Amino acid sequence: MPAPTPPDASPVPPSRSGLARRSLLAGFLALWTAFVAVSAYQWIHYAPGDDHPPAVRVGLSLFFLAGPLWALARRLRGLRRPLPPSLPASAALAAGVVVFLAWLAHDDETWRHAGRHPALRNDFPEAAATHALTLRFNETPRGVLYSTLPDTKLVPPPTEPGEKNDAKWAEFLAQNGPAIDRLWTDSAPLLAWIGELAAAPALGDLTADYRSPIPRFQPLRLAGQISCARALRLAAQGRRDEAVDAILPVYIAAQKLEPHARTLVRRMIAIALRRQAQGALARILDAGDISPSTRARLAAALAPRADADEQARLLIRCEYEMLGPMIVHLQPADAEAFAPKPSSARRLAGVLLGPIRDLVYNPVLTANQIGDHFQAMGDSAARRDAAAVTKSSQAFFQDPGLAMPGKNYAGRRLMALAIPAFGKVVDTYWKADDQRAALLQRVSP
Repeated sequence: MPAPTPPDASPVPPSRSGLARRSLLAGFLALWTAFVAVSAYQWIHYAPGDDHPPAVRVGLSLFFLAGPLWALARRLRGLRRPLPPSLPASAALAAGVVVFLAWLAHDDETWRHAGRHPALRNDFPEAAATHALTLRFNETPRGVLYSTLPDTKLVPPPTEPGEKNDAKWAEFLAQNGPAIDRLWTDSAPLLAWIGELAAAPALGDLTADYRSPIPRFQPLRLAGQISCARALRLAAQGRRDEAVDAILPVYIAAQKLEPHARTLVRRMIAIALRRQAQGALARILDAGDISPSTRARLAAALAPRADADEQARLLIRCEYEMLGPMIVHLQPADAEAFAPKPSSARRLAGVLLGPIRDLVYNPVLTANQIGDHFQAMGDSAARRDAAAVTKSSQAFFQDPGLAMPGKNYAGRRLMALAIPAFGKVVDTYWKADDQRAALLQRVSP
């Protein structure tokens, strides 16, 4: 019969392997607890568009942490002296992990910003035909006319007012008069296209996604440059009515490119062309009077648009029309729209479409959050508050919550890549409208 152990005998020290195993488990629990704590902090302090009350966020965060903290405390106590398994602590840890993972994977049930804006539906009868018309000079198999663009090295000065540009234009016209006339003749197909764009009742845009073709800037810019040069040459010769006729189709075509445009790029092209044409028109008026009939036609073209505020809002909203569906129904090829470099696109696609997608990416939540952000910026744009748009964008890019792990981490990173810097675009839009209003005042009776 073995001798009984003395009551004051010291406990058997833990083996090295047992201590290492318990230390490893304690370290894992510490990392998990830290991850949950950071995620909860991010949710409480940096959760745009989350409609859960603060009390719910704090209460659920404490529930996430209760089990890991309890289990971690027992593990730390058991490093020196093993403790018997605790069913309540294990159950609390398991419940906390399950609920936390379910919370990470939970997505919004309703997509709040689904549906196209009426101006962007392009459901009018001429939409398809006029959309094709805008692409006529694209460098694609269908746009074979791109190769017929005149090859010229003439680069007219900017049309913006100012003594510096005045001197440049005087020198340019004096040195290149015959070349301008030849270029005007050689550009007949291009200028005829501008005339068709201007004559259309509306210009449709059926762009479906970021891989769809959009109007090329080069042909439109070239047409604007040629028309401005021709118009100001005519104005210098005293033929100011003809000068207005030379530039007015460019201005009207630019106006019609905007209302139904589904892409920010097309709207920016239209604004650039309008400003260029308006600058030329101002220079023509500076050169002398125009006839009453030409003045009336010019005043009609310069009349304010009833939906100018809404068009400012659409500068931002139009981007969401394609971005939102892409975010909700993300496909591997869509990663290129956010990360143009092949390696970056592959990594992004791997995260957003891999086995842990649901834990790091909530597509409907992402679409709702970015939609809320676009709507707020659009409202600022409609109020002519470009500074607020810039501040809103910068605040979003600099939000410390974007870099913190937690719910919808990949979606938050995706939003940082997807939001352009709209402030300057909005400012340019309203400056162009102010320039238009000033021109209208000059030609109004």
